[in-house]
Amino acid sequence: MKRFISTISILALTASFSVSSAVAQQASLEKLETMKGKVTSSPKVKATAPDRKAVIVALMKKKKADLTQADLDFIKQDMAAHPEDYKPAKITNDLILSCSNPEKCPGMGLLKPGTLSSGGGNKIAPIVAAPIIIAGGALLWNVITNGQPVNNARSMFLDVVPQGKSPAQMHGWGYERLNCYDFKVETMFGLTGISARYCVTYIPGGTLDGKDRYLQGVGLYALKSEVSALHSLDMQVTAKPYYRDNYDGSAMGCASLILQITHKDGMFSGSKMGTREFNIYGDGRFDAGYSNF
Repeated sequence: MKRFISTISILALTASFSVSSAVAQQASLEKLETMKGKVTSSPKVKATAPDRKAVIVALMKKKKADLTQADLDFIKQDMAAHPEDYKPAKITNDLILSCSNPEKCPGMGLLKPGTLSSGGGNKIAPIVAAPIIIAGGALLWNVITNGQPVNNARSMFLDVVPQGKSPAQMHGWGYERLNCYDFKVETMFGLTGISARYCVTYIPGGTLDGKDRYLQGVGLYALKSEVSALHSLDMQVTAKPYYRDNYDGSAMGCASLILQITHKDGMFSGSKMGTREFNIYGDGRFDAGYSNF
């Protein structure tokens, strides 16, 4: 009997919680609509107005699929009234970790993959893609598509070894090396509209004769991507192999990674594109080349 009573009590509490949660959610939506009405009635309201800020913050936390036509109309009108606020206030693409031996790297905790998310932490389904072979033995693959990390990008990589040879036929390979970056777009009110973390990986030092040095496992993948409902993000990388002769007569296998980043800072604004180039050498050197953001 006690177990029966407890079960009824739990069901009653659960039902009560569900009703309370639904009421609270409805109240929150009604409050958002009320605030949107206030802001819409005065489209020239200052950018620091608390009601307008609260509305935009709430919209950025929504999933894109949950944005209503009224939401879209509000955003469009607000962009027309405050176009300067929809331009990125700050774009950064900073190195957060450089590691030549993952087994002894104190910063490896930074590399734990975050929950694949979009629109304020909403779970999404993983994307799977395949690399495309292009001219000169180069490979092209997607790293982030529609704000979502490509789930199997870690398995896409380029080997730069002598023709007719495989990495397994060579010796002298060093540790896998990692260089990881955070790409962020800060927008109105100091909010972060886009936050993505990606890593460049490679293994240098392979040789046949103890003199020439080559590369294997040259790749680039995303660990996480968080994109607000008002923004979009795509990343694509092209990995190109090339060879160079050293002054001492030895040869070196090298790779160039060109990362193309395309992002949009408002649902109705045009896309912006930038690139970042990385050059990697068989002797282990890593050069984070130009960036045009």
